[in-house]
Amino acid sequence: MISELDASPDWLTVTTQHFDDTEYLRSISDMYIHSRGASKPWRFRDYVGRRRHDGDGRGGVAFAEKDHGRLGICQAWGALSNIVGAALAKRRLKATRVDLQVTVLHNRSQPAIKDLLDSLPADVHKYTAIVPLNHEGGTLYVGSRSSDAFGRLYDKGAELGADIPPRVLWRYEVEYKRKLAVAMADKIWYNDQSLSQMRTYVLAHVEEFFQKHQVPTPFSVSNRHNHSLVRYATRVQDSAKTLKWLTEQVQPAVLRLVHEGHAEQITEVLGIGILDGVPTFEAVEEIPAEQMLLWPPLDSGAEWC
Repeated sequence: MISELDASPDWLTVTTQHFDDTEYLRSISDMYIHSRGASKPWRFRDYVGRRRHDGDGRGGVAFAEKDHGRLGICQAWGALSNIVGAALAKRRLKATRVDLQVTVLHNRSQPAIKDLLDSLPADVHKYTAIVPLNHEGGTLYVGSRSSDAFGRLYDKGAELGADIPPRVLWRYEVEYKRKLAVAMADKIWYNDQSLSQMRTYVLAHVEEFFQKHQVPTPFSVSNRHNHSLVRYATRVQDSAKTLKWLTEQVQPAVLRLVHEGHAEQITEVLGIGILDGVPTFEAVEEIPAEQMLLWPPLDSGAEWC
């Protein structure tokens, strides 16, 4: 049974190709990058800009440009993706990626990803997973990373690394790209929706995606628990705890899959590529061909100046 749930955007990428649009995008991004706290230089290929993680755990914002300010890109993640998206509504700039999430807090532990994976119709849909050796939590990937819509279901509590009971806090995410990203942004930020309407829209589309791929969801649009932020989800992420989670839970499973000959599948489901020797977690085709997407949440995805 669900105790609480939260539904909201979790990622926004916007790109521009004209001087006036890039100037506007820069002005909006700078309000959040330089508002308080120190920002950091950020360089990736020919793009140069700055980024900042929010000290209150709301995510972060990054902006960079090139070609003397003609081409620009902004990425916002976490709660700030919704705030930045609303601020960009005036110009209706083109979104190239939009992620929607539903985080569910259960009253008791739920089945691990390994158990769920065994029950899914693998002959009908594509599923891949990272399953910790102790079978606690894990991550299920639904569909293809290169498609216009790609899903993830994972144990958010294990990722946060706090004193959260195992398998009670779960995150359902859908990553939309290209035309679907444009459609999501238009509906969520560019149509003057209320907070309640936005949450209902997010909830409906996340539910639709997982149900379409025959992955059961413990929520629905009619769910009456859609009223507040899940309390655990508001914690500030601790990098040390995240690295501990990656080392103890994810690394053994990944090594086992590599030894079994599944290295290519791992890079596909994680969206990992190597560009000029630098890991990137974005698909190049998500934005105009002459631009390259940036990766803000992990320091390894960018080169510090």
